[in-house]
Amino acid sequence: MKKFFPILLVLLFVLPAFAQEEVELSDAERDRIKAELDADEEGTGLSREELVEKYNGEAADLNGKAEPIEAENETLRARLNDLEKQIQDVNAEARKYEIPVEPPKKYDTYVVVDGDCLWMIAETMWGWQRCAEWPRIYEVNKDLIKDPDLIYPGWSLNIPLD
Repeated sequence: MKKFFPILLVLLFVLPAFAQEEVELSDAERDRIKAELDADEEGTGLSREELVEKYNGEAADLNGKAEPIEAENETLRARLNDLEKQIQDVNAEARKYEIPVEPPKKYDTYVVVDGDCLWMIAETMWGWQRCAEWPRIYEVNKDLIKDPDLIYPGWSLNIPLD
């Protein structure tokens, strides 16, 4: 009992201090709310009870309007997910029927015949105005042509298209 008594005394002095702070906080909050209600009461001419009923009614109306909207949102989300799935399925099916497209050709081919030279091939492929561009044919076919003055019949040369 002697050990219990000092603890009880400490609690009796400490607890009211904490309780007092809560009461003061509650009083401040109560004063603020009262001031808001008084200001609203003066502006609308309604009593506090009428204001509480009014705000509760508005809150109920808003809640009633929000519920169908939330339900509609859920329905629309489900529909959107279904449509996205359908789009993915259609795209997957369409990929099965894709035809690979070859990139445009950069070169045409020419098979060398007896008596040909690079400037004659350039004239044949591009016309007489551009026969002086025969070094382009040589540059493209350097792996095959070691000497531009010496080409052999049967060689297949790449001719630039532009």
